[in-house]
Amino acid sequence: MARPPQPELPAWKKLAFSAPALVLFFGLAELALYLAGVPAVLEREDPFRGFSGLVSVFERRGDVYTSDRPANAETFNTQTFLAEKPANGLRVFCVGGSSAYGFPWGAEAAFCAILGDLLRAAHPELAIEAVNAAGISYASHRLRILVRELLRYDPDLLVVYGGHNEFVEKRFHRSLRARAETLGRLQHLLHRSRVHGALHALLARPRRGPPGAAAGDLPGIRVQRDFAEPLDPVERAELEAFFAENLGAIARMAAARGVRVVLCTVAPNLRDWKPQRAPSWPLLPEGARREWEAHVAAAAAALDADAPAAAAARLEAAVAIAPRDGPSWFLLGRAYEGLERPDEARRAYLRALEFDLDPSRATEGINRAIRAVAAREGALLVDIEERFARLSPHGIVGFEWIEDYVHPTREGHEEIAFAVWQALRGAGLPAAASSAHRQDDLRLFSEIVRARRALPVASEHTPTYLYNQGMVLANQGRWEEARARFEAGLELRPG
Repeated sequence: MARPPQPELPAWKKLAFSAPALVLFFGLAELALYLAGVPAVLEREDPFRGFSGLVSVFERRGDVYTSDRPANAETFNTQTFLAEKPANGLRVFCVGGSSAYGFPWGAEAAFCAILGDLLRAAHPELAIEAVNAAGISYASHRLRILVRELLRYDPDLLVVYGGHNEFVEKRFHRSLRARAETLGRLQHLLHRSRVHGALHALLARPRRGPPGAAAGDLPGIRVQRDFAEPLDPVERAELEAFFAENLGAIARMAAARGVRVVLCTVAPNLRDWKPQRAPSWPLLPEGARREWEAHVAAAAAALDADAPAAAAARLEAAVAIAPRDGPSWFLLGRAYEGLERPDEARRAYLRALEFDLDPSRATEGINRAIRAVAAREGALLVDIEERFARLSPHGIVGFEWIEDYVHPTREGHEEIAFAVWQALRGAGLPAAASSAHRQDDLRLFSEIVRARRALPVASEHTPTYLYNQGMVLANQGRWEEARARFEAGLELRPG
């Protein structure tokens, strides 16, 4: 007799019966991979690049907190500080982007280390910890998340030197802001799995970013930059306002914890760095485009012939035809400098910066925001932009203080440290110093600079430094010298 057909189990029962087996399988796989030493993704890198707030920069190891983790290797300097701050401790965190990080020199030459030396010399009664917590390519939205972590470590002072990265992460930033918080937490759990880590390592391939995005455009350093779309004036204003919002939030968070905040304006290279991208002027009517091209070509020839008056006349005509062409304004700044008209030269260079469609330097709007936030939130303002201008020929900052387009030279870092230290002393922070004579301060500063200069730092013998020098020379059109730097870097690091 045929057996009657058995009723099929509903899907939920099948799932319920198979779930324990799946959990056991993946549990055993996790254990096996753990015993085999296979790392999870979060042990190798921060897949959220600091945007989630779910991954900390510092972790406790015994008696100290350290940033010496594989996930930080391409973004943060290795720094440590005591887990338990001494009763006489003074803890300073310096935050910002690669300029505060100390690129291309490293933390040993950055202003934070020099500031720490100055504070220790002026206050031997205090246990000073000056921690460089700046991150490569960190804009204000990531700094805001980072500072939230740093405030857990009982700091006394927070020094902020940042503003150059606000325009280079726009698409990446928009996509991550739109992501649901729940999804971010689920991904965080997934990235803790060793099974996922093994699959990630097995299947990972060199990935291309979106068209125009450059990830890893510095040797050994992974950054996320977005150069695909030119930045229009409306979006520029929105990003400047967003920067001010983030900076204000940072100042308020710190003040709520009793932490004094120092906000520094940031100095771009005006004289010696041409705009990265100009408008596509073939879109001009044919006659106007040809006239503009003729003016620019004649001006370049006049500048080469040391005829700044002729160059200025041609360039004034060129910017009348194409008033938003950054390179024309840049050349006009050169011509005005040759005519010893520094105020007009500075205005021309600022327009060149303003009309750069791929701005990788802080605009006037960024520095205005820093000054306004400092006044509104009661933070201590140190105007580095004004200070560098005062120390520069014709009041226009160039290679004397900026290594490339935004990163301070070693002398620049030393000047920032001295300016911040002097501002702290003027405000009676951290306490009244034993000496208030400027000559004594300068003598002490000189001794510390000499000692710091004797320490090993990144030099001409590192690929990162050679790459940076090559980029500087290429921007200036010095192609053979740039090629020599790139080839020297390739010899040291063929990959």
